[in-house]
Amino acid sequence: MKGAVAGGATLAAGLGLEPWQAGAVPIAAALGVGVLAYGVSIVLYIVSAQDVGATRAQAVFAAAPFLGAGLAFVFLGEPVGVAHGIAVVLLVPSVAAVLMSQHEHLHVHEGLDHVHSHRHDDGHHNHVHPGLPAWVRHTHWHHHEPMRHPHPHAPDLHHRHSHTHGVELSAD
Repeated sequence: MKGAVAGGATLAAGLGLEPWQAGAVPIAAALGVGVLAYGVSIVLYIVSAQDVGATRAQAVFAAAPFLGAGLAFVFLGEPVGVAHGIAVVLLVPSVAAVLMSQHEHLHVHEGLDHVHSHRHDDGHHNHVHPGLPAWVRHTHWHHHEPMRHPHPHAPDLHHRHSHTHGVELSAD
């Protein structure tokens, strides 16, 4: 809804400032680029935030302009400056540190009912769908039984819990 209102307002402002002069093909191409560049990126961001956690997803999402600059350097011959080098030296280890951060300990998952995209080979989704291989990603409302187990993890959709002296206190 928010995107439709923002897009409509932007279109109205554009048409008010500059009368419609483009043909159908350029308009269709611009809409296609918008859907692919922005729409798909938002969908991928939301899915990744559920899978790897909001902090890790945001770190990768925020690095996208650096990828764009790198492509401009390589394919468009844009000049590389000292500021670009400093930015890369700061960005790469920062994103790597966020993405590699994980820990392992015995932790508790409280019972939970929710809907999200998941697979059945992750150790957390133990319900069965006859005929559906465990590795197939799908979305539906489901129930998690309380569970206590150790494994390496990062703060994702199923690992949002506090830590005190290495002992699990709650599973939010």
